[in-house]
Amino acid sequence: MKYLIEQTAKEFEKKRTYAEKEAEINKNKIYKEIKELKSIDKKISDLGMQSLQLLHAGDFSNKKEIFAQIEELKEKKTALLKEYKHSEKEYLPKYHCSICNDTGIAGGQYCVCFKQSIASKLYSQTCLESILEKENFENFNLELFSNKAPKGGKSPRANMKKIYQDCVMYTNNFGENSANLFFTGSTGVGKTFMINCIAADLLKKGIYIIYMISSDLIDLIRKSRLSEYSSVIDASFVEALNSCDLLIIDDLGTENATDYAVDELFNLLNKRILSNKKIIISTNLTLNELDDMYYIRIFSRIMGCFTPYNFIGNDIRIKIN
Repeated sequence: MKYLIEQTAKEFEKKRTYAEKEAEINKNKIYKEIKELKSIDKKISDLGMQSLQLLHAGDFSNKKEIFAQIEELKEKKTALLKEYKHSEKEYLPKYHCSICNDTGIAGGQYCVCFKQSIASKLYSQTCLESILEKENFENFNLELFSNKAPKGGKSPRANMKKIYQDCVMYTNNFGENSANLFFTGSTGVGKTFMINCIAADLLKKGIYIIYMISSDLIDLIRKSRLSEYSSVIDASFVEALNSCDLLIIDDLGTENATDYAVDELFNLLNKRILSNKKIIISTNLTLNELDDMYYIRIFSRIMGCFTPYNFIGNDIRIKIN
């Protein structure tokens, strides 16, 4: 894990340096166009430094006068930029993360963007960002789901409309009081798409998410216990699974359900539930198949601590393709 942290820190330094170099280039272009602007910026900077020096020396006598001069210069600067159809934002660095300004540190700890970057490398989420650009609430199409309902039942479209509305509300109000979600249904009925919609929305809000296929999750937990993988995966890997804001486990049931896998899965779910950390699980298994595969211990834990949603209908991927 150490090498991942070091690698990510270098990437963040490059991103920050690039943003600041671009900002400096843009600033110099505007300075050439607005000759007086550079002089105004220097005067503002000099007055700010003078103010700090006086404050450190305990001299507050000229504070109001200096601040008034700075405000007057800022107003002049704003007017000049407006006259030439520019704004100060044009030559401020455009950082990827507004929380940490691409330092990777916020509030004395790793920023959520830094954690998410490491998660992308360690938890096979490298393609997640590109997927979420396409699969999100804005691109959700209810028309793909059949409006035909069986006698006395609900149509796939009506069912999905309710799930969609609940999931939008879920992301809008995500927090300590949010439920754990459990999505069931056959292949291609929208479970993974809906999970991606939730992930895309929450990632924008700075929620730390680890998103894994069930079989990959069990495999990485197993490797974390083996010495030959110690240089790549250490205890912090399992700690992140326990502590991230939201753990998404897709395709539960695709892993080889050995006693080891069942125990590890139960322990992970149990720790997160006890610490009130949120989980979303999807599976193609029916409830009976889930019960047979994972025994009553996990089955009862899931049903007792998750809000279930059953996705119905035919495989919509056939319609899309």
